[in-house]
Amino acid sequence: MQICISCEDDEQDVTQRHAIICGAGRGCLNLMNEMELPNVAHVIDNSPNKVGKIIELCGRSYRIQPFDYLASLDFNEYYLVVSSQRFSEEILAELRLLFDISNLPVCVNRRHITYYYNNWEEMVTHDPLIKRSLRLGGWACDSTMVYESFRALYKEAHGEKAADSFFTMRGGENSVSFGYVVDTIKYMFRMPYDKEHATRVFAAPEQWNTANRTAWLIQHRVGTELLVCARDDGARIDRYATPFFNIRFNDREVVANALNCIRRFHEMSLVAPVVFDYLEERYRYFSQVFERCLKFEYEAKLAIDACEERVASRLALLSTTLRPCHGDCSYTNFVYYQGTYYLVDLDTVAMGDPLCDVCYFLFSLQVRNVRVGRVSYRKARNSLYDNLYSHLVQYRGHEFAERQYAKAVLVMLSLELIQLLFDSIANGRVDRGRLQIIVDAVNAL
Repeated sequence: MQICISCEDDEQDVTQRHAIICGAGRGCLNLMNEMELPNVAHVIDNSPNKVGKIIELCGRSYRIQPFDYLASLDFNEYYLVVSSQRFSEEILAELRLLFDISNLPVCVNRRHITYYYNNWEEMVTHDPLIKRSLRLGGWACDSTMVYESFRALYKEAHGEKAADSFFTMRGGENSVSFGYVVDTIKYMFRMPYDKEHATRVFAAPEQWNTANRTAWLIQHRVGTELLVCARDDGARIDRYATPFFNIRFNDREVVANALNCIRRFHEMSLVAPVVFDYLEERYRYFSQVFERCLKFEYEAKLAIDACEERVASRLALLSTTLRPCHGDCSYTNFVYYQGTYYLVDLDTVAMGDPLCDVCYFLFSLQVRNVRVGRVSYRKARNSLYDNLYSHLVQYRGHEFAERQYAKAVLVMLSLELIQLLFDSIANGRVDRGRLQIIVDAVNAL
């Protein structure tokens, strides 16, 4: 097995190096449980409460060391994995003040770790990500179905030419996925766990299951720019493209390119057989989960519902022109390939309000900034609304921005309420300060 880590568009082989995990919290445990990272030599943390304690990782015991411990190591023999993306920037800033880490390869996202194998058998036998996805798909004891589907597509795409290597990286939860290399070009194979699989959030009708949706996408060439070939069971081979989370989103030109990509998607002269109200469906789903998990937050839920009802009633008064929409237009669902940005993961494609795609993309960027600790919630929120008009101009011009700005504000407020439900479920409580900010904004409508 070969281990590589990527940063931006560069990939570095760290197979012969030992790993240092920075951060001994929950992120460290999740990283090792999922990736089973080999050759871990040390675990470090800057918390006095953790230094000196023992942590168990994949059957081995490690004594947690302070950051100063790195002074005794030869950086040419190691690479660093930051287990918590949220605190990665401040951790790296602190390390750079203490040491010259220019010779120390650093990985700040487990999605940037790639395992390479010589062949299929080696990958299926040893790779932790493949074994996990096969288990989730019910194929843990027999991977024949996956292999036969892959071989049929591979032969269609490449004939009898042999693959140079196979690789895996952390991906979605709903499919078996891996990559391979032929003549230095990378490809990705994906096979959903269940041909009837629909998204977790949307109650997709029967006629929009994976098989029918895939057939429609291929028939109308929707999102198929990277597609090489596909089967009725949802299995497909795509050209491997750099995930969009490798791109620096603080560059306004990159954001503008993404908005142009969204506009091109909306401008397709097609009609999908299903219509989804993105905001209503998401709010309904997370509202049901919230009520099951946080029954004691009854009063807060009443306040959230009152805000949502007021925003939804305002939106209902505004006209909507249905267009083909992605439905899950997060920044993580873009890829970059040969100078062009593409939307991927089309499980939620349907007719809908294009503003939902635009606003959710912009909203997801600010959610990311808060999660990785770059800005506070209040600052991220102010930036979101301060720049909303200019982003609408980038998407479709001044006339569109003038007509749609007020509606876009309502969509953003609805997204804030949905995100508040989601974060409350994850944290086990409602952030009262954040709720009050939203309540004040809704009351000011």
